[in-house]
Amino acid sequence: MESLQNSIREAVKDIYPFYMPGHKQNKRFFPFNLADIDVTEIEGTDNLHNPRGIILESMRHAAKIYGADETLYLVNGSSGGVIASILAAVAPDGEILIARNTHKSVYTGLIFSGARPRYILTDITADGLQGGISPITLDRELEKYPNISAVYVTSPTFEGFVSDIAELADIAHSHNCLLIVDEAHGAHFPFSDYFPKSAIQLGADIIIQSLHKTLPTLTQSAIIHINGNRVDAERLKYMLTLTQSTSPSYIFMAVADYAIRLLSEDRSIFRDYVSLLKSFRQRLRGNKHIRLLGEEQSGKSSIHEVDLGRLCFCVDSASINGRSIEIMLRYGYKIQIEYSGLNYIIAITSPADTKEGFDRLASAIEAISSELPHEASHRNMLYSAHEPIVRMTPREAFYSKSSHLVPLEESYGHVSYGFVIPYPPGIPILAPGEEITPECVKSIQDGIENDIEIVGNGLKGDSILVC
Repeated sequence: MESLQNSIREAVKDIYPFYMPGHKQNKRFFPFNLADIDVTEIEGTDNLHNPRGIILESMRHAAKIYGADETLYLVNGSSGGVIASILAAVAPDGEILIARNTHKSVYTGLIFSGARPRYILTDITADGLQGGISPITLDRELEKYPNISAVYVTSPTFEGFVSDIAELADIAHSHNCLLIVDEAHGAHFPFSDYFPKSAIQLGADIIIQSLHKTLPTLTQSAIIHINGNRVDAERLKYMLTLTQSTSPSYIFMAVADYAIRLLSEDRSIFRDYVSLLKSFRQRLRGNKHIRLLGEEQSGKSSIHEVDLGRLCFCVDSASINGRSIEIMLRYGYKIQIEYSGLNYIIAITSPADTKEGFDRLASAIEAISSELPHEASHRNMLYSAHEPIVRMTPREAFYSKSSHLVPLEESYGHVSYGFVIPYPPGIPILAPGEEITPECVKSIQDGIENDIEIVGNGLKGDSILVC
């Protein structure tokens, strides 16, 4: 039987990685033996859950580099920080306003906390993608729901779109709310002016970043930042002891510390990275059929800025879709991208990428585009986010003892017991406690017909779990 290690090596052999993690298998960023730093809480190694020595010093250094009042390591990805933030910011019977395009860990936080979610929708771009959060809409929603104690938004989005965080923070604070920003895909922002400003500098209270997404660190390495005096920092730290392992990985912490120090001290790494991005974007400017989105998106659909390190391509030819392009890149050009939808694809870049990698992707996109017919696409996005009808909190639904299956076509009016999430785009059609509407059923059916993977525990074949 083939070992897992050998199977993984075979799966990625000769494949260029435009996907996470951000180290891109580039050995330059791991000049040490990982076994040497795989230790536990012994004399001289400190303790993440009660830091007084080297870990505390390391986190203070990270806070200085990022410009945060306080920074803490996360060793099970951003998810533990997301869940802890919700537990710390919202009481069990409290309310939280959540952007619907959030990571599924947010809903885990709702199940753990018992908080009642209210939702705010992003604006939709001309290409049918999730844009930014409108400050006007945020103010209106907070007027509508005066008991909300925290606002949770994702910025940048998976597509690289950044909302006007400074304005959102001012509005949230004027309503006595915390602003929690999922900046998982923006850990690289503070290292170059080529990228948008981080929410850390723009007034957000809690900011969560996945280092492993866009920086050369290991999967699961992440950080959480605390700003200002609105956050009960001690409560948040306690919640992190509940949502993270009692045996935190020193490998993750040491690699994160090394990357942050290296990138802050050797500025040539980001200078070279930005130069590669500029050249790549210049080369593909005006490319037909597979169109690279960029700064032209700013100022539209509540998008304040665009992360130019995120390569989001829209597919404009009616003869092909994003999933087909992903397959062509993988098997025809040995390039693996992060994500493909019906009308767009996403490649993730980092400072560990090489000129050879960028050149290979540019050549592949140009070659595929040149073979496509000049027939414009009128493909609609598969699923438009809608404001859910919340009949029960996610926690109430999760602990419901009356869950049972009903045929999907007969489920109108029932309450969803579980999650139904198409991937792509990864935004829930249904979360626990939400009413199943005709629109929800149609979205599920559209996903199935288009061979979109449905994740979550809610859908079982042609039936759906209801409370």
